[in-house]
Amino acid sequence: NNQVFFHSLEADDCPLAFEREYLGTVDQVILNADFVAVLSEGRVQVHTLREGDDGAQIFPGKDESADVTCMCMSRDFLVYGTARGTISYIFLQEFALINEYRHECGIAKLFPNDSATRLVFVDDTAAGFLYNPVVDLARPIPRFPPAAVRVMWDSADWGVLVVHDAKVLSVYVYSQHHVSDEGSGGVKPIGQTKLQPGLTPIMAYDGTVISQADNGAIVHVPLSTHDAILKVAAKGGAAGETLRKCFHQNLELLRFTRAWEVAKLLRDQELYLKLARAALLNLDVALAERAYREQGDACMVLTLSKLRAIEDANLLAGHIALTFEDYSRAQELFLVSTRP
Repeated sequence: NNQVFFHSLEADDCPLAFEREYLGTVDQVILNADFVAVLSEGRVQVHTLREGDDGAQIFPGKDESADVTCMCMSRDFLVYGTARGTISYIFLQEFALINEYRHECGIAKLFPNDSATRLVFVDDTAAGFLYNPVVDLARPIPRFPPAAVRVMWDSADWGVLVVHDAKVLSVYVYSQHHVSDEGSGGVKPIGQTKLQPGLTPIMAYDGTVISQADNGAIVHVPLSTHDAILKVAAKGGAAGETLRKCFHQNLELLRFTRAWEVAKLLRDQELYLKLARAALLNLDVALAERAYREQGDACMVLTLSKLRAIEDANLLAGHIALTFEDYSRAQELFLVSTRP
């Protein structure tokens, strides 16, 4: 179990490119276009995909515990988790440690987005967290399935996560900025879809989970959180109730521009108000201002026009909390802003 065979996908018959032996039992192999990472006996070996490249970088170093439990890789980063609760980011071009997060217990699984700028990890207690390495902050994912098998990031919608266990596809939406989360965002569950027996999810794309059946067939499973959106897109339009459901689904998914387009079709003042409030809570001042203008609320339009130039997310969130008369929350946000 210490030998790995590398095949080229550039030719139809996928010929063997080269093979390599490792010193210990190979537990996991991942690769991108340029590098391969091999998890073996608690350490990760990284080398290029060039034949004859005998050099390898090993993480963690010899002076650290060999306790790597899981790893993942993007185009630029290798990320690995350990039994002692650390998540380390390695910049592949320089093999340099650029970030390390310490969790309260061991890391069991890692699920990054395409660029690894956001990461879902599962710890030893089966709890799920969304980690943002930019601000070095992990937030718990509410109602995370304890028997989760995999987390898929929607390839067409960067803020949508699909978590599946053996029976259910659970959909979450990630907000990059929100008034209730100190301007740094959070994760919210928005719905579930039953997973048919015998299906293995492969990827999520624009509200559809592409799965493989036991017989090898590819099956497209539409998510219940997107069904009205998919119906309107397929038909190029719909009746009033379907459009209204489409609006609310876009709102739940934080697709405010699409929700605006549907609201314009329905010309319903209540929908404009819902859109304005949701956009404002997610710090989208420009769209909220448009929705309030369409509703005819001159006071809110004037108030929001004064907030356009604020760049500090916490400061902006504090002013928005004031507009909703949430004074205690506004005070908390102002104190952690650049202008307390």
